[in-house]
Amino acid sequence: MPASKVAAISAAALYREFILDAGYYPEGGMQLFSNSLAQTFREKGGELILNKRVKNILTNNKKAIGILIDGDVVYNSRYVVSNADAMETFNTLLDFKHNVIIDKLKNMEPTFSAFAVYLGVNSSLRRELNDRCTTWYFTTYDIDSCYEFPMENLISEAPNYVVCLFPSFHNNLSPDTNKTSMILFSAASYKTEKYWNQNKSKFAQKLIHKAENIIPNLSKYIEVSEIATPHTFYKYTSNHRGALYGWACTVDQISKETFPQDSDVENLALVGHWCTNGVGQGGISEVIYSGKKAATFILQKLTEKVKA
Repeated sequence: MPASKVAAISAAALYREFILDAGYYPEGGMQLFSNSLAQTFREKGGELILNKRVKNILTNNKKAIGILIDGDVVYNSRYVVSNADAMETFNTLLDFKHNVIIDKLKNMEPTFSAFAVYLGVNSSLRRELNDRCTTWYFTTYDIDSCYEFPMENLISEAPNYVVCLFPSFHNNLSPDTNKTSMILFSAASYKTEKYWNQNKSKFAQKLIHKAENIIPNLSKYIEVSEIATPHTFYKYTSNHRGALYGWACTVDQISKETFPQDSDVENLALVGHWCTNGVGQGGISEVIYSGKKAATFILQKLTEKVKA
């Protein structure tokens, strides 16, 4: 978010994370991070089920008791932990209407989504790029305008920034060392599928043209391109309106009490960037922290019940 809207404490946390501690990726790419968590989960006796959609969070007297997945298979549990979008969790998955939470959701503001262009180029780009790292290219110091533009998505105008990522610089994604993978990225608003179907190619070209300020003649190198709109991000994550970082880190939305992890539904815990922790909920570090915190208070409750 721009400095004019973000909560100061969230901005300070981000500054610490990226300026004082730099920014970095797992060697081998972000997927390996998820894979390592999955491996440890299995080693500890967990059963990981993929490609099965959760249909309902089951309750008894408004107390979470399990889940129902595709195929009408029921898994009973003492606690349910939802990493899903809060809108979906309480408007769709929960098997009763918690009107207090649903009313609160109506006033919550999500973050923006994204527009991305994935490119395969027939050049190593070693001559074109001196800095082999993620590059944020801005044409203005008016950061508020950089955020206002994607919210309007004025396709007739050129975007005033683009983020360029180069995954193959750090991971061997292609057997041909003279070819490179790239991602061009910009914030974007959700809008309609019709809007994006009509304009995505045009907007992709504008991002490519903007990136040519970093890589001259980039267009000539492109062999493969794929476009992701906010609807693409919604399709693969189920995040409300394709939001990248869950709830926006505004002053009104970061308090632990705004959307607590220990939800108002008994034995239902929330994790991820759709619950609030008092600092800011977006980004991998905060999401990981929310998982650890949820595990801690669930274990404490289980221990207290055993003692009782």
